[in-house]
Amino acid sequence: MTYKTLDDYIKQEFPSKYLRGDDLEGKEVVVTIGLVEKESIFNPQKNKHNNRITLYFHGKDKGVILGVERSKELKALFGNVAPEELVGKTVTLYARQKGPNNVLHIKAAHPIAAGLQLNQETPL
Repeated sequence: MTYKTLDDYIKQEFPSKYLRGDDLEGKEVVVTIGLVEKESIFNPQKNKHNNRITLYFHGKDKGVILGVERSKELKALFGNVAPEELVGKTVTLYARQKGPNNVLHIKAAHPIAAGLQLNQETPL
């Protein structure tokens, strides 16, 4: 198999069930939170499993693991709510460069953009 780029190689040969900043392909994607689950996530740096909240979105396959930074972004948008209360909320996912990686972030969904971009063609 031939790959156009190393990013293509990484995506195809090392798929993840969780969304990465590179998956957005430089786009901002408006999504609606459909499910909030607590999952056991393996941390290879500490060689152990940690329980983390994961958000899943309507019409999308991949989830987003909530770490401290994304949790704070959601708190700034919706207040100090229980995680389950995020279901039905619409947000914008975007990536920002941090060192060699594109790191996934969450911000408010622009009301006009939400209607135009919701479930756009970016595969998640």
